[in-house]
Amino acid sequence: MVRWPWKRAADDPPAFPTTAAPGEPERFVDSGREYFASAWAERDDDAGIEAFAVQTEEERRTEEELTRQLSRRPRGPVLLLIAVAVAGGVAAFGVTQGWFDSAEDGEDAVGVVFEAAIAAPQDPRSYTGGPFPARVNLLAPLERGLLTSPAGPELLSEIPPDLPADVRFTPILWGNRLQVLVSGPADMVTDGCLIVSLVADDLRALDVASRGDSCEPIHTITGDRSSCSAEGVELIEVWPPIARTDLLVEPEAVERIRVRIARPGPGEGEWRSVRGELDLRGVDLLALPVVGGEPGSELQATIEGMTRSCTLLDRSGIEIRVL
Repeated sequence: MVRWPWKRAADDPPAFPTTAAPGEPERFVDSGREYFASAWAERDDDAGIEAFAVQTEEERRTEEELTRQLSRRPRGPVLLLIAVAVAGGVAAFGVTQGWFDSAEDGEDAVGVVFEAAIAAPQDPRSYTGGPFPARVNLLAPLERGLLTSPAGPELLSEIPPDLPADVRFTPILWGNRLQVLVSGPADMVTDGCLIVSLVADDLRALDVASRGDSCEPIHTITGDRSSCSAEGVELIEVWPPIARTDLLVEPEAVERIRVRIARPGPGEGEWRSVRGELDLRGVDLLALPVVGGEPGSELQATIEGMTRSCTLLDRSGIEIRVL
């Protein structure tokens, strides 16, 4: 029997600060807001990757086990802290009572299930599609600065000059796969690490991909995810969950795409990063452009007046390792 690791360690993120009392949903919302703000300040994804590193060393011992890992999306049982369970119960009760209903349509917005738009990892790639759109519907900037050190995370009032400015990212579909296009200054990844994460509604990292010479070894465990790379532009392949047909498990929705560019220093054990996120709640899959082009052709992308181009890479023989 295979045991799958937790997505997060018990102490990452910290326990949910439940201050709500019966009949006082506004206090629960306030505590929730504080929790999510704190979680955003954490160096997310690291614990999930560390657990995945242990898993992959065990599962890669035979070719058959590796094939099973690539063709299925294992969803291990996730044990929640009692405090989180209590808070979740309050939230669930609040949903049934309409505490969090939208004022416009009365329905809770959910993230995107990408299974209808992407193929399974082992399936052939299709390169049909159109050119990069003149204007993308989904676009987010990297605009938050964060300093992480042994003393803990610290939000920065302004982005340090040693981090890239005017970086934007957008999701697209290419080759039957979900890609995140990151565009910015020519040296945006120089001496740094670009990290792309798909995040669930409870802040679990569903997938993590990285690019850059300064990435920590743990961040490269999911393999080479570069689909296109040149000065000022990176196309990163990411893998949202697909259904576990053997367990009849529905695919999980992706609520947010998070992107950050981090550089080490200046102090011992310190990292500075600039980051941003794209909220996918309520987004229609039709909002994602389907870009065509065989491997070896040029991708030209213009975002907010800045045009970048890179050569699309043949990914068919690259090993993809998914969380």
